[in-house]
Formats: sequence, structure tokens, C-alpha cells
Amino acid sequence: GIFQRVGRMRRSFARFSGLRDVIGTLGKTTGEKLQLGHWAACRRVFDYDDVRKFGEVTGDMNAIHLDKDVAASAQNPLNLRRQVPEDEPRIVHGLLVAGLFPALFATKLPGAVYVSQDLRFRAPLALGRGVLVFVQVKEMLREGTMAALDTTVYLDEEQMWSKLRSLDSQGTEVVDADFEAFDARGIIRGNAKVLLP
Repeated sequence: GIFQRVGRMRRSFARFSGLRDVIGTLGKTTGEKLQLGHWAACRRVFDYDDVRKFGEVTGDMNAIHLDKDVAASAQNPLNLRRQVPEDEPRIVHGLLVAGLFPALFATKLPGAVYVSQDLRFRAPLALGRGVLVFVQVKEMLREGTMAALDTTVYLDEEQMWSKLRSLDSQGTEVVDADFEAFDARGIIRGNAKVLLP
């Protein structure tokens, strides 16, 4: 039943291998007031084990996530649009990838409460490909007790990561122009609201 699934979910997420290379001005200084423009980013690669565990926990055992032959078949609508590579046609669950947003908030803003999220899935993520997750404060709400953030997952790009690392080392905010060249690499876009501690 549902309670057994929730128990498995807790155990699986306890083993979740986590984020790597977390950077950004969001929550950088303990006690610093969150401001417009503050940002955070991280990178992650999902493997078959991650996808299998997520499928078991949620009950989403769709073969396009788990079975290479089915995922490569002509019946897979994503193959018809040539959005997945031939060498690895299986795709990562979109909600597993989007789960990096609250993980990033928890890492950079301990104690914050993830209140809402809207998502637009623009392209699938093939198993084994890296992603770069980026969040940025766009508006402060409720007298500074809540933040509205833009949330984006990009296909990982070394040039983009290098630019972010440079901005991070300078303590500089990211502006839209910094990402215009990478816009086509955005696979998930959305907006989130976070209640601040």
C-alpha cells in the first residue's frame, strides 16, 4: 500500500547520492538576508540505479525509463522525435530530475520550506547524461519571509559551469544575459516559492 511505498521512499532517499559541486550566492553567509539575484547551482548525473529506485518508490515503472529495448523501439514517442540518443534511449523520470530543486534549497537554505513549484518539461534527459541545476531569487514576498525563484535544469555544459564558478568566486550575481547562449540547453523550467526560516 501507500504506507509501504512511503517507507521505501524514505529509505531510498536516505541513500540518494546527493548533489555535487554546489555553488552560488544563495545562503552563502549564515544570517545574511536573502536578496534579489541570489543564486545557487549544482551538477548531477543520474544512473540506472537512481532511476530504478525512483520507479520502485513511486510505482512509475514505465519501460521507457528501465528497458533499453522498449525505450529504443519505434513505439516510444520520444524516439520518433529523435530527442534521445541512440546509444542510451532510456530517460530519467522528469520528477526525479526536478527533485534537485528542493535538494538545492535544503543545501543552501537549511530550514526553508518548499511551498510551491510549477514545472515545464521541455526535453527528456537520457540516462547517464549530466545536468546543471540553477535557481535564482526573482522576488521577495510577504515582507521578506518568502522568496520566489526561477528554477531551471540545463544539460550539463562545461563552458556554462566555468562561467558560474567564475561568478561565484567573485561573489557576483548572474544576469539573464549570462545564460542567453545556453537557453536551448534548458530541459526543465519553472518557478518555486520558498518560505524562509
